[in-house]
Amino acid sequence: MISRRASLGLLAGLALSPLPGGAAPTDGAADAWTRTPEGLLRALMKLRAALDDRMTLEWFQGVVYGVVDSAMLPLFTVNAVAFAHYRLADDGSFRGRRAEVTFHTGLASERVLERFENPYTGASVEVPTSRTPNQAAAIGERGLLAPERAGALRIESQPSLGPGRVNGDRCWVRLDTRTRLFLDGVPAPVTTYGESITY
Repeated sequence: MISRRASLGLLAGLALSPLPGGAAPTDGAADAWTRTPEGLLRALMKLRAALDDRMTLEWFQGVVYGVVDSAMLPLFTVNAVAFAHYRLADDGSFRGRRAEVTFHTGLASERVLERFENPYTGASVEVPTSRTPNQAAAIGERGLLAPERAGALRIESQPSLGPGRVNGDRCWVRLDTRTRLFLDGVPAPVTTYGESITY
């Protein structure tokens, strides 16, 4: 079983939040930031970190799904806490460092999973707690900026930032990441990974 951290090439984790109902959507200056890549990036950094280099604490929770032949099956939760700090770089991206601890729980029990029964293969596998050490992290106007390699693995990543939405006095920004990891000399990917998050 390839961990979430390995699948993302040791990239930063992400925050999850549902889209609640509420006040009617606003128009005009209040949501002008949703129409520009720079505005979306600044909104994302305000939601997940900070615009300056202060240390931030991030917590997130989501559900991991298996997807086979377009059928989605919820498998378990992913929970993480991370410390991070970023600085605005000359190219307009935010670059810094991040450390994260990730664990998984059962969908109903909310107890930490130690073993997982894979419904596709029938295999029983250990589910470790993942501790990502302090590593470089970068976020640009298109989303998470992946390194070209993670050890022996070559990384191909397709990030997407947006759309943004304003609803009353709340705002949301969507961030998607689609990643494929390859071994040199092997044409098929070792694994593929997709993550969709709303901050």
